[in-house]
Amino acid sequence: MSQDLVIGIGSPHGDDQVGWSVIAYLKQQGEEIAALQTLVDPIDLIEQLDGVTRLLIVDGCRSGQEVGTLTRFDADDPRFLESTGHSTHRISLSETLDLARTLRRLPGWVKVFGVEVDQCRPQAAMDPRLEQAVPRIAQEICDELSQRP
Repeated sequence: MSQDLVIGIGSPHGDDQVGWSVIAYLKQQGEEIAALQTLVDPIDLIEQLDGVTRLLIVDGCRSGQEVGTLTRFDADDPRFLESTGHSTHRISLSETLDLARTLRRLPGWVKVFGVEVDQCRPQAAMDPRLEQAVPRIAQEICDELSQRP
């Protein structure tokens, strides 16, 4: 059976919670737009791809924009593929998607929603600007998935 999957990547550390918070919000709203899941490490995503036809990933990023800014990428967007910098993960999201592509596990439709974050200090609270952005980001996900490719 084919399905849509929305994954929130994150951790309990400060703004890195944003991906998890978006998934929690979608679940709380009773959204049945897709299967919803949270992960800590992007590499664990590969195990979740059986039967997935459309994949949307929400993860924190740092690009120098205002906290809460949402940047959309296709998985093959050069801006995403060439993104460098520090990651809180053992293997970066772009490396994970490249591996999934190599293993022929990556669906043909993949979107990454990068949410601008600031601090990811251990056990810190998420920035209030991100808390306010969560409903908007969730709506953007619903809008994106409501469009049929």
